[in-house]
Amino acid sequence: MKKAKKKIPKHIYDEVYMTNYYVFYGWKAKDFKDWYKRKYNEDLEYELLSGFCRVEPRNNCRIIFIWTNKKDISTLVHECLHATFFTLENRFVLSYENDEAYCYLLESLVRRISKGDKY
Repeated sequence: MKKAKKKIPKHIYDEVYMTNYYVFYGWKAKDFKDWYKRKYNEDLEYELLSGFCRVEPRNNCRIIFIWTNKKDISTLVHECLHATFFTLENRFVLSYENDEAYCYLLESLVRRISKGDKY
């Protein structure tokens, strides 16, 4: 009998904003929570509905987790927009006067996540 292959999230490092993202696109909530427990030896104490984005300080850096329960592009974009706000706020770029920073970062995240990479 074959062993079940452990799922691995997509890791993205954004060189411009020096931010790490772990993306769980189309993962069941249980699989995401199990991965989190294995990785950090603690429970994720959030109710997961259709999407989730959270920033956490880990190992002297900030990690942003993006999770969706289905491979649904609208939910992915919604959660990536949260990630964009978290990232730019952390780098003191948060300004509604310059929406190009938001747009370029959001575009970059969605493009890199939705490339034909297998999860």
